[in-house]
Amino acid sequence: MYGYESEPDNDRPVQFHALQAFVGYHTMVRNVSIVVKAGQLASAFGTFPLQYDDAKTLFPNPPPSYIAALPLRPDQLACGGRDLHSAQYHYEIDFGCGGSKTESYGLRPLTLYGLPGAEIDVSLGRVDARFQVTNSSPANPQGLTSPNQFAQWTAGGGYTFGSGLHVGVSSFRGPYLDRSLEPLLPSRRVSDFLATGSGIDAQWARGWWSVAGEWQRFTFDLPGFAKSPSEQAAYAELKRIVTPRIYLAARASALRFPWVEDNSGNRIEHGAIPQRVFEFGFGFRPNNHQLLKASYKRTALSTTHGEQDNVLALQLVTSVTALTRAFR
Repeated sequence: MYGYESEPDNDRPVQFHALQAFVGYHTMVRNVSIVVKAGQLASAFGTFPLQYDDAKTLFPNPPPSYIAALPLRPDQLACGGRDLHSAQYHYEIDFGCGGSKTESYGLRPLTLYGLPGAEIDVSLGRVDARFQVTNSSPANPQGLTSPNQFAQWTAGGGYTFGSGLHVGVSSFRGPYLDRSLEPLLPSRRVSDFLATGSGIDAQWARGWWSVAGEWQRFTFDLPGFAKSPSEQAAYAELKRIVTPRIYLAARASALRFPWVEDNSGNRIEHGAIPQRVFEFGFGFRPNNHQLLKASYKRTALSTTHGEQDNVLALQLVTSVTALTRAFR
């Protein structure tokens, strides 16, 4: 599978990204709570982006489905299934059927950074729902000055059972290719090729124990393909609080890539190499503003050689109080 970690390459400059920066309005209509937000918003798809904060997450890295990349580029066209199959781990993606000449890695199915947009959140008793409109796809985020902006929708909702179990669903859909590819497309319209995501999530906590997990499916329409590339991803993580300052955690993840077929009939059994990832973590809070995390990750690639990857990671997070201001 073509994937990479969240750390930038050493030859790239330091970059800053705003996770969230928005204005909001909250009101109650009888027993219904309504929140309206506008600005730089985390994607409303799933649960991890909504809660993403290194000072709160259990492991140094997010779940693999959020940081691994598909062998796709929104600014280049693949010539067929073999282009996808030939992509290699930690190498740039370079297709030969037109598009950008710059070097680039693959496409992540869902950004963890903010998107310009507006959102409405509604909750009534144990039911919650959200609807978000953004200026670009969560798979290809764009700034407000970009020529590659397309209105996108994302929706989600859930129900909390009496036992404390919360189950939710979410989805997004919209164009994701760059406008620079329009002269190369059969219909000359980028809006005919969509990225679609659907997911199920669950969280439960009681006493010292908590469990969370997600299942997701992403599909990316491509010209020249009878069956476009897609990804199925799932993870489950378990947390055990040992003391108020120490916790232990474990996470199991699986990434699967169904077969792909181009218009010539060439069929690739896996759009990318499947992965199974197992992680074990430890967290310690020396004070209210810092969190020290350590983890061991073992990745098993489903290849004929049984390739495996073992990683030890250490992360120290220092928190700065979020800037908020309420007006009445």
